[in-house]
Amino acid sequence: VFPFLLAALALLLLMGPELFRVVDLFGNRMNTMFKLSYQAWTILAAASAYAVHFLSSRIFGKGPVVRLLGYGWALLLAGGLVASLYYPAAAAYTKAQAPPEQATLDGLAYVFKSSPGEYEAIQWLKGSYKEGEVLVEAVGDDYSDYGRVSASTGVPTVLGWTFHEEQWRGSRESFAGRQEAVQRLYQTEDLAQAREILSRYGVTYIYVGPRERAKYGRDGLTKFAELGEEVFSQGDVVIYRAYR
Repeated sequence: VFPFLLAALALLLLMGPELFRVVDLFGNRMNTMFKLSYQAWTILAAASAYAVHFLSSRIFGKGPVVRLLGYGWALLLAGGLVASLYYPAAAAYTKAQAPPEQATLDGLAYVFKSSPGEYEAIQWLKGSYKEGEVLVEAVGDDYSDYGRVSASTGVPTVLGWTFHEEQWRGSRESFAGRQEAVQRLYQTEDLAQAREILSRYGVTYIYVGPRERAKYGRDGLTKFAELGEEVFSQGDVVIYRAYR
């Protein structure tokens, strides 16, 4: 009974998104479907393992006609299994075509090549960060390299990807005004205004790199030398530790 319950549950999980969905900011069933399907395929795999045992133990002990059908079924099953093995073999072959020196499990290796200053800044923050400290960096579009320093170091930032924040929190209320505050912080030349923003969000580290310069311009960046101590500088990246 248990394997049948597993199979029924998996099929219901696959059928459910055809009738219902969790309402979210995407306005479609995408999240409902792919999150439930992850579970459905795992459950189906468990139920299918028992199904193979169940059928094979009964078919091959019957008459010649049933056995012939059983052999045909086993042949189809074996063909499907062999065909499914194409993907891991082809994927391994494809990945092996890359030069050996490029093969790595380090997800930041590409940053080291494309922006070595940022890579070193990330490593510095990993070693220097203490619990309770906060980073400020440029706020940009989701699925972009904005917010990469905070994501790569674990140091909390004033604001990350805004759509994801809204998606998980249900509204923009809890972080309303933060994106505009970060913009003012980088663009204003008024020390008092910048100091107030730093204090409001408890900012410890001010990150200045290519994204900050590209998005907010350079005019308001010189004031950070008066608002904090330069604790890291390499290439096109500077980190200031804000004065308390």
